[in-house]
Formats: sequence, structure tokens, C-alpha cells
Amino acid sequence: MVCLKVRSLTFLIPSKFLRDFSVIFGFIQDVVHEASKSFGLDVWTLRLAVDPQSFRDLPGLVEFLDDVSEPFNYYAIPLMCNSSINVDHIVNLLGDFDKLFISLYGGLDQLRVFRDLLIAIRRKLSLEAFVKVSFSVGGNIVTPYFPSASAGSSPMLSASLLYVKSLIDGLKSGFPLLNTILDCVKRVKGLVTYLAEHFKFPLVGLDLSISPWMEESVVDLLEVFGNVRFGDIGTLKSIYDVNEVLKHAASMEPSSIGFNEIMLPYAEDSKLMLLGSEGKLSAYDLLRYSSICVAGFDMAVLPRMDDGLLTRFLLDVYSTLSVKGRLNGIRIILSDGDYGDTADLGFIGKAPVMKLI
Repeated sequence: MVCLKVRSLTFLIPSKFLRDFSVIFGFIQDVVHEASKSFGLDVWTLRLAVDPQSFRDLPGLVEFLDDVSEPFNYYAIPLMCNSSINVDHIVNLLGDFDKLFISLYGGLDQLRVFRDLLIAIRRKLSLEAFVKVSFSVGGNIVTPYFPSASAGSSPMLSASLLYVKSLIDGLKSGFPLLNTILDCVKRVKGLVTYLAEHFKFPLVGLDLSISPWMEESVVDLLEVFGNVRFGDIGTLKSIYDVNEVLKHAASMEPSSIGFNEIMLPYAEDSKLMLLGSEGKLSAYDLLRYSSICVAGFDMAVLPRMDDGLLTRFLLDVYSTLSVKGRLNGIRIILSDGDYGDTADLGFIGKAPVMKLI
């Protein structure tokens, strides 16, 4: 279990409680560092997310968070979509505040606002900014995963896991996937529960989703679990089966929140990007996989397209995700290149531009 990491320790704090909890922010890093050593876990990032906000409150909240967010790597704000939203203002905030992540949520009317935001980002900011915005289909999502992270009505200390290697090692050693998931969750929950009690958080939440990071690829897990080469016949079944195991695990864990599904974020998985660079994985291939209960359509690096094509593509993504009857996220990168080019995503790194179909 040496590979087990806490991908993010995320403080989900409704804005009305922010000032009360901000008094502990100066102590967070030292306490988490010592506790993670005691529990034998590696906490990768510290994050903060609030509950859904109105656009009129956004500028003041961003300034407050930027003042108090020193211990956090990033902070996320879900936005309620209405006629008062000014996408150019959001773009300016994203350009001015490096730690800021934004999510919009809702139905088709709100999706149009998200499209306008993407177009404005393409016009004014670097590709890195696309990494920091998402659309949550159906509603806001109480999860530690960014950019879609949202607090609920009460403060919660939450975590996501980076445990692909631990799961693969378990499978190769003959252990059922469910058992290894629950073992990893138990270890992380011990740390989060300890910290929640220390910081006086009333709730603990874990998103059990299996997410990659570069060489720690979900492609490898799906191939080992399903005894299939990714992209071949049987890939969809392997995704489905892993998600059924995750669903079972989440039903057994009272603290489970968020997606609790396998994730395929293209630009965060080295094997997915290799397939994309070789023309073996297109954007529509990725969308097809997302129809089998993946947590959303995430980090796809799309080739150059005009506004009309972007609108039609987003409607296809929305339609695919909506029929699942669950909350899902959409995050795409609108590159200015063609298939075969390389996109520079800033702090994420570089990623090959995909074929569209």
C-alpha cells in the first residue's frame, strides 16, 4: 500500500462559516503534515471549496479567499447561473487569481452560459484557464474534486484518493478489487476523521472515485481488471464492472460523497494521451466511454473549432451525460491547434490535441 496517496484534502465550508473557520487556516499545514506522517499517507494537495454563490457576491468572496487561502493550493467556487452573470468578469478573475477554480451548473440554459464562458476564455486567456472551469450537469456536486467541488449546507472535511497503483497491485496479488478499495478508504478515513475532530468539523466525506495522474493510469487498471486491451471490444464492460464495484463500495461506506466512479480525464492520464496522440482515442470515443457511468467528460483537448461547432459538440456531451440520471461534470480545453499538435496547459503540463471523431 506504499502507493496510496490522498489526492486532495478538501475543506468544504459554506461561505457563512468561512470567517469562523478562517482562524484555523494558519495551523492547517503543520497539523496535516504531522498527522499524515503518523498515518503513513501522503497528502498531495490542500484545497478549499464553498457552497454555490450568486455572481454579485463573487468578487468580494474571491478577494476574501485570496487573503486567507495561504495554506491551500487551490479554492473552488460554484456559481449559480442567472441573467446577472458577466462571463468577461469571470474571465478577468480567473486571469488575476491563480488559485481560483470556477464551476457552473444546471440545465441547457446554464450550459449556454458555460459555452459563452469558454469562448471568452479562448479569446483572452491561456489554455491553462480551461483547466480551472467546469460545468456540472443537473446541479452542484458535493465533492472534493475540482473544479466541480462544492460545499453543502454544513462544513465538511473531505478527501479524494490517488490509489490506482494500490488497486492494480491488489489485483495482481489476487485480492478482490472491492476489498482493496475498502482497505484504502479505511486508511484515508482514519486520517480525515482525526483531522476533522482536531479542526472541529462536524462531517467527514470521501469521494471513492478512481482517478489517474499521468503514469498512474486508469488504462492500466481497466486492462488488468477486465483482461482487455483498452479500446478493444470489452473496454465498456470493464468500465461498467469497475463502476459497479465502486457503487458497492460507496454503499458500504457511510461517508461516501460525490461521484464515486472511475474517471477518465484525458490530459491527466499518460496512457490516454498516448492513445490520443496515436489517433486511437478521439473526443467522441471518450464521450462514448463517459456514457458507461464515468464521472463526466473531462480534460479533453479539442482541435480548433468555430463557435457553432462548439455549441453542437457541447449539446452532444450534455445529451450523453444527462440520460445517465446522475450528476456529471464537463471540462474541455479549446486548443487553437489541430490533431497532432501539442497544447501547453501550464501547471498540468503538455497534452496532445485529440481527433474530434
